[in-house]
Parts: sequence; structure tokens; C-alpha cells
Amino acid sequence: MTSTHSMAVDTLSVLPFHDRIVAYDDFDDARQNRRLAHWYRRNKTLGWRGDFHLQMRRAIRAWRHYADAVRKAENMRIAA
Repeated sequence: MTSTHSMAVDTLSVLPFHDRIVAYDDFDDARQNRRLAHWYRRNKTLGWRGDFHLQMRRAIRAWRHYADAVRKAENMRIAA
């Protein structure tokens, strides 16, 4: 499976270590939760609608946190 999204490793490099690791985890969580949501939808397991929506909400939340970290890093680069 290929993905069109890639992590902004160079951009995130200006963040403190802990913030950078959290951003990496958020990126991984977003991709994993989205993949799992689509698996539920594709296989239509029992209760799949609720599972799909839960995983998509988790994916969106993680993606939002990751995007905030990238914006923070970009602002730090501009300020430097």
C-alpha cells in the first residue's frame, strides 16, 4: 500500500526532542487509524459503522495535532 502523505522530518527537526517524537507518533496514529477505519468499512464487520466513525475521529484528531506541530516548527524556522 502506498501513501501520498509523507512526514515533514526536515521541518520538524527544529522542534525540541519530546515535541518531535509526539509529532511522529501523531503522524503514525493518523495513518494507522485511517487505515483501520477503511478496513472496517471495506469488510463490514458487526458494528462497522460505529467502528469506522470512531477510527476516523481518532485519525482526524491525530492529524490535527500533527499539523499543529508542523505549523509550530515552520514558525520556529521563520523566526530563527
